[in-house]
Parts: sequence; C-alpha cells; structure tokens
Amino acid sequence: MSVRYRVEHQTRYVYSTRVSTSQHVACLRPRELPTQRVHAFAISYGPEPSQISERIDYFGNAITFLTLQNFSYFVAFTVAGQTLGQMALGIKVVSNDRDVSPDLRRALLRTVVWLVLAIPAGLGLLTALFSSDHRGLHDRWADTRVVRAGA
Repeated sequence: MSVRYRVEHQTRYVYSTRVSTSQHVACLRPRELPTQRVHAFAISYGPEPSQISERIDYFGNAITFLTLQNFSYFVAFTVAGQTLGQMALGIKVVSNDRDVSPDLRRALLRTVVWLVLAIPAGLGLLTALFSSDHRGLHDRWADTRVVRAGA
C-alpha cells in the first residue's frame, strides 16, 4: 500500500528592531530512503538570502545554510557614526565640516561609494593610504572623515 503525504512548514521571525545579518540552518528536505520517495521539494525565502549553501551531514540529512543581509545595516550604523569594526578600533565617521555624525544623505552616499570602490579587490580604497589626510574617495564624495571615537 502506497501513502502520499504533503507536508508544509513555515518559519517566520519577527524582530522588534531591524536585524542586520541573520544566519539560519534549515533541515527541511526529506530523505530519500528505500521505503520513501520524495516527489517534490521546494524552499521559498523572503527576503532573498545573500548566500545559500547546502551539504549532506554525517547521517545523510540535507542541510541548507542561509545568510540574510539587510542593506540598512550599513546605513544605520554609518548614520550613527560607527560600524561594529569601527567601534572595536575606537574610531568613528563624522561630517567633514563639523564633528557630528553624518546625516542620512551623506551616510548613504558614503556607503554606496564604499561598496563600488571595494568591488575591484578593494583597490578603490587605497587612496586613504596615500593621501595626506587619509581620506578615501568615499569620504571625499560624502564630505566625511574618520576620527578617534574619543575626539
């Protein structure tokens, strides 16, 4: 006697604040066994993961790894003047004309230009190493600079 099952599963996360990066392990794919055949299987995601990888574990189970990254993480932390790495280094980003965190327009512009400069192996960021004031092109375009956090 053959029995067919239709299984649906939904996992939903709701956070009280924006989440910058979330990583998930999904163990949802049914196993193919001599006595069990999978006719169809699909996982849908929202928002679309920035990285998906799959592997088979020691016991033969299919494991899916998902990484979700939200672009607003970069903007939100840059508006505050510090990313997590900058906090660890004790530095922050300020507007070039005054020592306050950049406004949203400058923060967004700085982030977008930084991403464009970082794409070709980070070569676009080298200007910060060789200029006298150590400002990168992304700082010049957004009219920002990096200072010690205590300054």
